[in-house]
Amino acid sequence: MRRTWSELIRETRWLTSSRAALLLAVAAVAAAVWGAVSAATSVLSAVATFHGTLDRYRSHGEDIAGALSAPSVVTGDAAQQIISNPLRYDLDQAALAYTQVLPTGAASSTLSLCALLFFPLIGFAFGVFVSTHDMASGSIVFRWPRAGLIPFAASKPLLIVLVMCALAAVTGATAVPLSLLAQLSVDRAAADVTAFVGAAPSLQRTATIGALAVLTGSVSGALGLFVGSATRNRTFTIAAFGLAYFLVPLIGRIDPRNLVTSAGAKAFYFVGQFQPQGIGTTRPWVAVVVLIAGGVCFVGLSLIPWRVRARTARHS
Repeated sequence: MRRTWSELIRETRWLTSSRAALLLAVAAVAAAVWGAVSAATSVLSAVATFHGTLDRYRSHGEDIAGALSAPSVVTGDAAQQIISNPLRYDLDQAALAYTQVLPTGAASSTLSLCALLFFPLIGFAFGVFVSTHDMASGSIVFRWPRAGLIPFAASKPLLIVLVMCALAAVTGATAVPLSLLAQLSVDRAAADVTAFVGAAPSLQRTATIGALAVLTGSVSGALGLFVGSATRNRTFTIAAFGLAYFLVPLIGRIDPRNLVTSAGAKAFYFVGQFQPQGIGTTRPWVAVVVLIAGGVCFVGLSLIPWRVRARTARHS
């Protein structure tokens, strides 16, 4: 245990000395800013749609009070929906969008975006750098034999998990004050909608989304650890992963991106047009277990090239 702790301290020193910690902090703040801007834009768009429908009702002399007091029934599928009461529907959508500028709503929506889009790429890139900095400095020749297999192998994935936890915490915490600024920017336009706003996501749901963000970032980090250990390349591997993650269509239920969507199906908080759709129906807990198992496998596989290179370096 003491050796593992010592190796983790070594990794943390590299994290701070290489300015990787600063870059990660900037990424967390940038994600929170992105979430705040997206939330404010979503609210303004939804409110504008409601006001447009309200103006049409007024121009046609329809019963506005009756329409607002009656429920809206939506039938059909995602391709073609029939809305029985468009005015009430648009009001409900605007009120729902407004929850994104409430503290827990802002944290939930931002962390949902991070879990699905940002943290996988950040985690992979960080895993690649964690796996390659020893080879760049040549310290693998000394660390692997002297520290032992378990401490050396445990320090790197532990660092990835701890960094992802810190990243999620900083992102969620930064999203709260930014939500207040976003709220001030939309309050005037949404003055007639705020009375209909319901409850924002609970703290428990927000924490669940944060945990899923940590999971997706850590699993991607484990993949980056393996890929970086095997290829010793940073720029090409990170670029290739980014292009594949965002541009290649889902290839089936076992696609990691589909597993992320399935894992957060009941927790993620997305409001508006962007609603991620997975392939098939995989239970959230099954998707979580598969993701964790995949991360453990990637960590185990990364030991193979590490061991080969450590032995080669000692005998060269």
